[in-house]
Amino acid sequence: MLSPNKILKELNLNGFSVIENFYSDKQCESIKIKLKKILEKRIKKKKYIGKKNTVILYNYFLEDQSLINTIYNSRLNIILTKLIEKNYGLTSSAARNKVIFPLDYRKEKASGNKWHRDNRYIRGKSVRPSLSYFVITAIDDFAKNNGCTLYIPGSHKKSYKIKKNQKINKFSYLEAKKGSIIILDTNLAHKAGKPSEQSRWSIFNMYSPWYIKPYYEYYNIKNIPTFSKKVKKILHYNYIPPTDYNKQRNTIV
Repeated sequence: MLSPNKILKELNLNGFSVIENFYSDKQCESIKIKLKKILEKRIKKKKYIGKKNTVILYNYFLEDQSLINTIYNSRLNIILTKLIEKNYGLTSSAARNKVIFPLDYRKEKASGNKWHRDNRYIRGKSVRPSLSYFVITAIDDFAKNNGCTLYIPGSHKKSYKIKKNQKINKFSYLEAKKGSIIILDTNLAHKAGKPSEQSRWSIFNMYSPWYIKPYYEYYNIKNIPTFSKKVKKILHYNYIPPTDYNKQRNTIV
């Protein structure tokens, strides 16, 4: 596994760093089986699962607590503590499969299909260094022929706001072998590749400093599984501001 310093160097140079063999083939197959079961359950319950060419399972770990290892583990913690700080949190979490899927009754939109940055902007300019980083887990091979992510080389060094529908002629394919993780600078302009009939299961988890609000109030979700203190920390249990000045909270350290 690459050292955090080498990952940071590659992020500065390319906007991403690929770490191969983070998960074994056996682990990837196990994760895929669990994600498929969650997908089937959500289809039966008619919950949001993306659209015809983009399967999305937001917060997949809530239905199978064993998948929390893809959200938090000691190896990831070492990397994210170096890239962000010790008090980082999970901003968003989704399992995705860029595959043509027969969901004729579904007309929902799906995020990620147009050019964008996931970093934050101030006065129309992207914050640098980036406030957030994606950890992308390749459950299947991440390849050109199965809808791997496209990116604009060098765009992580720019601060302009990219237009979602602008025509980009010079882009590259973010390819990675099954079991790899990709650390992605959210200032790197990117979008999902074209769907195919081949499976491309992956997990996109975004992490940020504690003061960046998560997309979901995990601490208020009903029937949330019982997680460890370390997991609850990245789910922002420690970062909830007090309701007024009479209720001081000293959990942010």
